[in-house]
Amino acid sequence: MPTEAAQSMGIVRRYHVPLCRAYEVIVEDLRLSNSIANKVLMLQLAVKAVNDTASPNGLVPTLLVFGAYPRLSSILVSLFLSVSSIG
Repeated sequence: MPTEAAQSMGIVRRYHVPLCRAYEVIVEDLRLSNSIANKVLMLQLAVKAVNDTASPNGLVPTLLVFGAYPRLSSILVSLFLSVSSIG
């Protein structure tokens, strides 16, 4: 039987709304097919977008962890370009 830690529930709820909104915007903008690969790609882009966005107190999670904005891997970029050129 899975249990949920009470202290982590707020974090999940706070992160869920911006992540869903970012995913919806990316899905609307790209209009790709509903294959699993496309959904995974769009979810990766949405998570990166949310992590690269400043919070209300001005902190950027990506900068806090890495000290800089990591670049997308060349494999992910080439996959994105090939998928977007098809659709």
